[in-house]
Amino acid sequence: MSKVICDVCGTTFPETANQCPICGSAKNASAQTAAEGGAQAEAGSTNSYVSGGRFSKSNVRKRNKTGQPMQRTAKKDKDPEGSNKGLVIVVIVLLLAIIAVVIYLAVTLFGSDKTPDKGNSTAAQTTVQSQSKEEDPTESQTEPSGVACTDIILSSTIMEFTDLDRSQLLSVNLTPSNTTDKVTFTSMNPAVATVTEGGLVTPVGIGDTTIIITCGDITKECRVFCNFNTSTEPDPTTPTEPDVEPTVFEMTMNTSYYTHDGIGDVTLPVGKTWKMYKYMTVEASKVVWTSDDENYVTIKDGVVTTVASTESLAKKYVLVHAEYGGVKYSCRIRVNSGSSTPSTPPATEPTTPPANPGAFELTFNTKYITADGKGDVVVRVGNTWKMYKTISVPAEQVSWASENPAIATVQNGVVTAVSPGKAEVYAEYAGVIYTCIIRVEN
Repeated sequence: MSKVICDVCGTTFPETANQCPICGSAKNASAQTAAEGGAQAEAGSTNSYVSGGRFSKSNVRKRNKTGQPMQRTAKKDKDPEGSNKGLVIVVIVLLLAIIAVVIYLAVTLFGSDKTPDKGNSTAAQTTVQSQSKEEDPTESQTEPSGVACTDIILSSTIMEFTDLDRSQLLSVNLTPSNTTDKVTFTSMNPAVATVTEGGLVTPVGIGDTTIIITCGDITKECRVFCNFNTSTEPDPTTPTEPDVEPTVFEMTMNTSYYTHDGIGDVTLPVGKTWKMYKYMTVEASKVVWTSDDENYVTIKDGVVTTVASTESLAKKYVLVHAEYGGVKYSCRIRVNSGSSTPSTPPATEPTTPPANPGAFELTFNTKYITADGKGDVVVRVGNTWKMYKTISVPAEQVSWASENPAIATVQNGVVTAVSPGKAEVYAEYAGVIYTCIIRVEN
């Protein structure tokens, strides 16, 4: 059975049917048959529609004779296919952009501190560089590491040397014991004492200095005193000649009475002799002895002889003098007509202790003397020490004083060590002062 091709929708249906079963179009007499070529002919006849068909007159546009509606339908089918390809490309681009943003944020927030470059190869390089940095021993060594020193404990804070040929080690204990800070020793006066890098202190000259010990930010000090005698001791088997020409002339008056200006004062009867000095550092024959008025008083080699009474004189006395090397001592001689010497000088003449250097002499009870003549001694806490070996006046008549009683006190020449430190003590009499440095140790 041959079939007819609908010229509206292209459906084949039996030739015996009056209309297309699909679109409802009536069979056109000029419709092609399937046997004539199997393709829809370009018929130029006008189509007629059957009411009630699937494509009714209200739903199907009229086709013109040229068949253009069929061509527009083909274009519409072709345009959606092209639009779908563009959409796919846009979606792919957006997905790639989203993936790139996600990777960038992940690397920035959770990756290395180095800013990654584009691409996975740069991220791989960053990982390799991080691993190399951790494995590089040179960079790890440059990072600060060590244990700081918090305290220095010295074996001694005071050192005293009495022997030039003896050295002493200043040892230190560091806290903590595993500190990595280096200890350094420095002498503030190498002319007195030197110190090695290991802390060995060696005396060099008389005096005192300070050793500075430093470890990190901690600094401690150790005082060093060198009191040894650098002079050559004389050979005891060889006698030494006494010094008969001393450079200093000192004399102690043979009287206990002195005026307010330190001049000796004595009263004698007519025809009496009296020795002016009790002690003198040179021979009497080498001293120049003079009298202001030999009609009343004469003097020779220190021996005074009264000739006449001085009671008729306005001053009631005559001055006699002893002079040597520019140093001069004077004494008032009062001559009366009686036969005895009064026990006290006249009330009109005040008396004071002697002001002459020779009136007060003290020898230190130590062999260590500083360059300026001060005594220097070390005393342990709680011990006492007698400041003088010899003294020319009773100790109770001397004024004794301490620069710092909290460190050392002194009474009648006896020093008592109270606490560690350094203080000077003084002995003063008639304007003459002796000073001794007291170094107190535990």
